[in-house]
Amino acid sequence: MAPGDEAAGTPSGTLPPTDAALLEMLVQEAPLGFAFYDAELRYRGINRVLAAVNGLPVEEHLGHRPAEILGDLGVAVEDMLRRVMETGAPVHDDDFVGTGPDGSVTHWQSQWFPARGEDGRIRGVAVFVADVTQRRTTEDALLAAYQRAERLLTVTTRLATALTLAEVMAVVTDEARSLGALVAGLSLLDGDEVVFRPDSGVVPGPDARPDGVRVPLDSRVPTAVAITTGRPVYAASPEELVTLGTDPEWISRQVGASKERSWAAVPLLTARGTLGALRVAFAEPRTLASEERVFLEAVGTQCAVAVERALLYENEHRTAEALQASLLPDRLPQVAGAQLAGRYLPASRTGTRGWEATAVGGDWYDAFALPDGRLAVTLGDVMGKGVNAAAGMGRVRAALRALAFTDPSPSAVLSGLDRVFSATEGLEQIVTLVYGVLDPATRTLVATAAGHPPVVLVPASGPARLLPVVELATPLGVPEPRSERVLELSAGDTILAFSDGLVETREAGIGAGLDALAQSLGGCGGLELEALLDRAVAAGASAGQRWDDVTLLALRV
Repeated sequence: MAPGDEAAGTPSGTLPPTDAALLEMLVQEAPLGFAFYDAELRYRGINRVLAAVNGLPVEEHLGHRPAEILGDLGVAVEDMLRRVMETGAPVHDDDFVGTGPDGSVTHWQSQWFPARGEDGRIRGVAVFVADVTQRRTTEDALLAAYQRAERLLTVTTRLATALTLAEVMAVVTDEARSLGALVAGLSLLDGDEVVFRPDSGVVPGPDARPDGVRVPLDSRVPTAVAITTGRPVYAASPEELVTLGTDPEWISRQVGASKERSWAAVPLLTARGTLGALRVAFAEPRTLASEERVFLEAVGTQCAVAVERALLYENEHRTAEALQASLLPDRLPQVAGAQLAGRYLPASRTGTRGWEATAVGGDWYDAFALPDGRLAVTLGDVMGKGVNAAAGMGRVRAALRALAFTDPSPSAVLSGLDRVFSATEGLEQIVTLVYGVLDPATRTLVATAAGHPPVVLVPASGPARLLPVVELATPLGVPEPRSERVLELSAGDTILAFSDGLVETREAGIGAGLDALAQSLGGCGGLELEALLDRAVAAGASAGQRWDDVTLLALRV
């Protein structure tokens, strides 16, 4: 207090009139909202900023409690006032949102402080309210951008592991849902036609084919336009389809038979050219925001890479599958005194959409009659997947047959294969196999193996057991003196050979699977061979989750 204030009539502990007027002016003109409430929760003061937030003149606040003039908002204000007065602690409240007469939205942040008298008792509560709309808008924009980038990273990661068009489609569908889409699909360019996959949401016309809906490339549907121009196409309503030049009959069929009311089509552009388009449809007329379009086009870019890879993969898969099918015997020989049954199951892997075959590998089995009436049987495994593995399997199988017709003894055939393998195959290639020659008249099987798992002997009755053909044999191409084993079999005995895909898992290795397989086949000697193979497949360590090919060959005397 300046000297002389008391003498001038200013009470002790109060501001001079000029200072009080200055403070009043600052409170009224400050960009912050301000109000003061007394101990009975009545407004004792409020500035024009906060009064405008409440939508009432300053005068209509004074002397009233918030609940009397502000409805539900006033009840919430009074709850906050009681909290501050009861605890004596300031409160930094969460933001609240106000809507102006013109529909504009404003974000406010409030802070509440107890006002104490000279005796320390709380006499009221002061509140400061700040407009944080711009800050919240910036923060929301940054958060949305971060979330879009995070989603795009997730999409890219998922598409990077998608091997087939069905897997690519599943990723696209999930991401379209995040945009609120009704349906999403892929359409691929085939010559001068656009082929919509059956799950793309396009309503088939009267001349639809099983592989999907086809429309001419020069039609004016959004997808065809996107493919032709190489630019995204957005139609916010059926009326915009009309202005795009789309056939009215097509619009009528699509709109009438589906809930689609707006569309987006993003071309799938690669270095090889345009593969097709990503099609997204919504259940209501909708104009996508610029950031939604940017995100959708970024997904389309990643989707194009995944589609190109999936097409190459599926083409290689079909080639390898056809090659392998041509190299496996279409039927097994019929030899008096012996029964044969074989089975090949390609690798498969599980996912949220069920079982899907992956690339075929180099597993094979074979059986053929020798000129002297004996029966040669073999089962092998070429490490790897795809065309290279299948082709390697074909070379080894052909060489084995040629050697067997020259000298069928197992040790001679395996030694010959070592020489052929070393001359024709790469050092990184690994091939294991088991090979035997059965004399049906004497029930004698002479067998050998190259790094292959043991076979299972399933007697006509009693427990089954693992039977190593030869001990510690190396795979083909690792030269060593090859030995053989003579097995004297009884009538009804069955020898089951198999690839490691039947018994090996990524978690437990091969040992536990071998033991479990032998145990499960005990007492199965009386089953028909096909039923025995069913039992073996069901009991295999990889049953239901085949991460490798499974090949089986059963020989019964």
